[in-house]
Amino acid sequence: MKKYYNINYSLLVLLLTPTLLRNDLFRIFLLSMTNPLDTIQRDFVRFDESLQTKSNAQICYMQGVINDEFDYYERRIKVRNYEFDFSSLLTWNINTTKRTLVGTRGSGNEYLRNAAGQIGANVTDFKIILPDKFFLSVDEEKKMRILVNKNKLASKKYIITHEL
Repeated sequence: MKKYYNINYSLLVLLLTPTLLRNDLFRIFLLSMTNPLDTIQRDFVRFDESLQTKSNAQICYMQGVINDEFDYYERRIKVRNYEFDFSSLLTWNINTTKRTLVGTRGSGNEYLRNAAGQIGANVTDFKIILPDKFFLSVDEEKKMRILVNKNKLASKKYIITHEL
């Protein structure tokens, strides 16, 4: 995270206090007054760095559509980006007829290809997280898959999991 919001309120208050008032008792009083600000700022930085802010409009829209259909009142179903696994990036090398890791930019080995020469990927892009003790029947899960397939981008792959 960029350091735009990284403010140490305790240090700021101590530096702005006149030197004649910087005794131990007054310093402890000022630190006790700024402690809630430091706590709120730490929580904000933790939230900003969390996975909850690593989403885009597609994920927000998908989460709203799914919750409108399956969990309208409590809205507990979450859609999150899937953790990217770099070991799953393989390409088909025609010369050796073996799969190899994708090369870096400019190496000529940058695209994902399967054995038939088609470009594609088998990486899961996002996951739908159902809350604990929230189970779907077979028909409901089928309806959810139809709804998600209708509203997602064509190249995106997903999985449906339960919260741990």
